[in-house]
Amino acid sequence: MKKRLVVPVVIAAFAMLGTTTATASESTVAARTTSADATAASCTAAFPMAHAKTNVKIRKKPKMGSTALRLWYKNTNGCASSGTVKGGVYTVCGGNDSPHWRKVKYRGTTGYVPMNCLRPGRA
Repeated sequence: MKKRLVVPVVIAAFAMLGTTTATASESTVAARTTSADATAASCTAAFPMAHAKTNVKIRKKPKMGSTALRLWYKNTNGCASSGTVKGGVYTVCGGNDSPHWRKVKYRGTTGYVPMNCLRPGRA
């Protein structure tokens, strides 16, 4: 029974490979555009689009010793709260013992990032 379902899928996959005309760089640009569009669509007034200045860890709580949930990659967009949260002090991203953090949403993960590691997002 499983063989009957797999064969049409394999045939369809091979057929699609023969019809694609986009180059690798065009595919990469399209993927980035789609990702940026999806990020912009998921952001709200309470969580406007934000851009990571550098690779930064998204933390479970607003302090450096908290569990890292995910890495927010440099030059990518996500959503960050418009207000700040007071938490543990940090020195990353030029924060001189700053206690200001932002609650963020990035690729399905919600957590906290030092405020100095973010800037307003761009599409």
